[in-house]
Amino acid sequence: METFNEKIKRIRKSRGLNQNEVCSQIGITQPSLASIEAGKTKSIAIELGKKIAIALNVSFNELFDIEISDNSKAINEENEQLKKRIGELESQLQDKTRLEKYLEKDILGFTLLILNWIGEVHATEREFTKLEFPGISEDSEQFKNSISETTDNEVELLVSMVKGGYVSVSDIEKEFGNQYIFSDLISKFRKLL
Repeated sequence: METFNEKIKRIRKSRGLNQNEVCSQIGITQPSLASIEAGKTKSIAIELGKKIAIALNVSFNELFDIEISDNSKAINEENEQLKKRIGELESQLQDKTRLEKYLEKDILGFTLLILNWIGEVHATEREFTKLEFPGISEDSEQFKNSISETTDNEVELLVSMVKGGYVSVSDIEKEFGNQYIFSDLISKFRKLL
């Protein structure tokens, strides 16, 4: 049976490599490799064996006659199946992340739609109040008191959307904070947060 020392020499020569070429790849001196090939060195470190296998372009197992048992083959097959499953799960996770981002945009849009609806309700209420009290300034207390305040349900909806991470406080304030009809809503909203 061929020893690992003889096998290293045979494979090196079959690849057309001289000892110096192999030594430069694996980081040992030429006399050290000559000693290994001549059988004067009876054992080598595993790391050196790996480097020699790489330099000779053979597997470590082939170079050192390590047989893989049936159990090892089954483990390798199972590892391959697990790698494939991991790839599938990573793909599903990416799909889920993309869906979450898409839904976040939809929820933000839905929140803004609700806020616009609230604004339209209050704007309509203001118009009716103007008709009911012609000639009264919108800044007067009588006018402001005649317009119903923002309902607690409207404020709670916004708070739950912010706490759920679907919309930020700055989004709401940026979109509606400067409109008179939302001043009550924004002030209640800040108190609840």
